Amino acid sequence: LPILGSISSFTKCDFAWQRHWIFNYQIVLSLSSGLGLVSNDKIVDNSHLNNQIDTGRFYLGGSTLRGFEAAGIGSRFPPSEPIKSRPSPSRLMAFLGSFFFSGTETTQESSAFSRHRDRKERRQIAGAAHGGQAFATTSALLSFPLFSQYYKGLDDTCRGHLFLTLATLLPDISKKSFLAVKQYSHAATGFGLSITPGNMLRIEFNYAAFFLTQPGDLTKRYNVSFTTGFG
Repeated sequence: LPILGSISSFTKCDFAWQRHWIFNYQIVLSLSSGLGLVSNDKIVDNSHLNNQIDTGRFYLGGSTLRGFEAAGIGSRFPPSEPIKSRPSPSRLMAFLGSFFFSGTETTQESSAFSRHRDRKERRQIAGAAHGGQAFATTSALLSFPLFSQYYKGLDDTCRGHLFLTLATLLPDISKKSFLAVKQYSHAATGFGLSITPGNMLRIEFNYAAFFLTQPGDLTKRYNVSFTTGFG
């Protein structure tokens, strides 16, 4: 789909695939994958504009990839603002902040992140993401009911899950990037719990461990998400 503007034009396309298998005892295995490609692409440094992203590139993380913050994968521009000092929080507040605000870490500025907990400051420290011209993702999720043997009707209300996420985000489409694909690959695994008290609310807790990260990645070791819907 060509997208024309006053600054640039590009063609951007992506593909997604999902499949689910249901086994005995209501155990469900879900596999998903995605591919994306942008042509006529040029990296634009928008970090001075409140870390805005370039719509002509792909960004991975957040709801699209467990274990990583939104647009948290790949190399980054320099910080848009200098790091400001702040009194260190108490241990209890630091733990609560890291848990409820996703426990973000970065391979570049881990010590600075311990003093900056809110998301705006984390992005100022890390800088805006470069994004990529091509990506490939694969995710596996194994979910199973909890406590259903003790309480009837909880098969879908309270479920546990194990997950594995793999992603590759190439900065450009070139032979050099394809040959160095491992330098642009990221992987995380972990476990979690989902609670669905009704048809309108879903609460999900996740804990992630990382076995393949790159400089600049914003990881989310702990995460709590809330999803609402109707119908």
